[in-house]
Amino acid sequence: MNSRVKADRLHHGQFIIGEQPIHFHPECDYFQLSNGLWLSCHPQSLWQCASSKDRVHCVLFGKAIHLDSTSATSDIERSTAAEISESYGNWCGRWALLIADALHLDASGMLSIFYLRDQRGQFWLSSSPALLAHYVLEERERTVPSMRGRGGIDWIPGPLTRFRPIRRLLPSQTINVRTGAVSSSQLTRKIHLSQDERVGLLRDTLVHACRNVAAQTTGRIWLPLTGGLDSRVLLAACSAAQIEVTAYTQLYPFIDHGDVDLPPALAAIAGYKHLFIRPQNRDRSLLKLYDSQGAGHSCDQDREFFARRQWDFASDGDLVLRGTVFEIGRCYFWRYFPENDGVAAPPPDRISAARHCSNLHCRSGMSEWHEWTQVAPEPDMDWRDRFYVEQRLASWMASIEQTLDLTGTIRIPIANSRLFRDLVLGFDPLLRKHGIHQSQLIEQLYPSLLTLPVNPKSSLGVRIGNRLLRDWHGFWQ
Repeated sequence: MNSRVKADRLHHGQFIIGEQPIHFHPECDYFQLSNGLWLSCHPQSLWQCASSKDRVHCVLFGKAIHLDSTSATSDIERSTAAEISESYGNWCGRWALLIADALHLDASGMLSIFYLRDQRGQFWLSSSPALLAHYVLEERERTVPSMRGRGGIDWIPGPLTRFRPIRRLLPSQTINVRTGAVSSSQLTRKIHLSQDERVGLLRDTLVHACRNVAAQTTGRIWLPLTGGLDSRVLLAACSAAQIEVTAYTQLYPFIDHGDVDLPPALAAIAGYKHLFIRPQNRDRSLLKLYDSQGAGHSCDQDREFFARRQWDFASDGDLVLRGTVFEIGRCYFWRYFPENDGVAAPPPDRISAARHCSNLHCRSGMSEWHEWTQVAPEPDMDWRDRFYVEQRLASWMASIEQTLDLTGTIRIPIANSRLFRDLVLGFDPLLRKHGIHQSQLIEQLYPSLLTLPVNPKSSLGVRIGNRLLRDWHGFWQ
């Protein structure tokens, strides 16, 4: 980024769809869709057109990576419009797909879609809540305060956003871009395989995805590395795929010692270069830019990384392989709701209390999400896993990713596919909770990486002290 990160980076990589074009950037591109609506997009936004076998016009936004040897666009071209939703279960990455008038999300909604109907009755959709808030909302409607300093959960539960008229599309939903009608979209399907067969298929899809990523970029490929399992699985897959990556670790105050000691050693075992990305002085103009890009929906550590220029290592168009989504395989939210049959979500007040969600607007979001789960149930999916997908990923992580579009990088969550999710949710929960399937993947992909410990624990006193110091440090920022 360096000196190029200025105010003109605002809305980098974003787009908006409506009845007329919106000029939100000096070099904005405009395209009239086959349904007559206008697509206005930043010059560096990723999108491409394709037609299905039965000549239905489609637009693919973002970056979709196929899990075998074909491409996402070839899937579209060889399928009828009705068949495409079956095909995109084999796509990973961060994308949204418009098929005629119906907009579909990637497996976890990692490319956010926001929508609203304005005072004149016109319907709008965008990848950016900031675009909708600035160019469509009336001034009096921009009333909800920032997420920063709220305490409790650090996201606005979807389908709500900071702005009451603006909604977030959930991964279990599709939307008609002309009428605004929301329909349900099934999140999961059962795959009947043995554990060994599941691990083998996961191994093959990860390797294929890594190779396809390398084949589709001319820039560098970066891999964030910690002492944990998720990034280690990706490191093993990159090694097995024999692709060239550079590992890196962004440093921050009171970081766990395992996330400092282990990454360079792991990279060396796999034969890759590793870099530590150290913080620079905090730039408040970059904080303002970050908050403006995401309309205040992201207040995580990446906000500090951006303000301290810890994304400057990458150039525009570089690919970053992200380990997000892997956690769904480890029953992340089960620990918060251990005494539950897993079939039906409990009352929203109980969910809010368990997540320390005291803000009224956030509690309303929990209630609306709970109502939607009753309208569109997922009988083959534990509600706690659905909560992870539609809240932690689609509502929290997706906002971080949308804001990080400022960096000009293309971040690819390799595990963000319906096939990956269907496979890992089929493992025995006792194995899932401890990440046994991930250790088995590493064993098959690059077993030497298991010679080092995973997330070695500091003493209890050190862990408590670091947590208190991090909280104290964050309070004074």
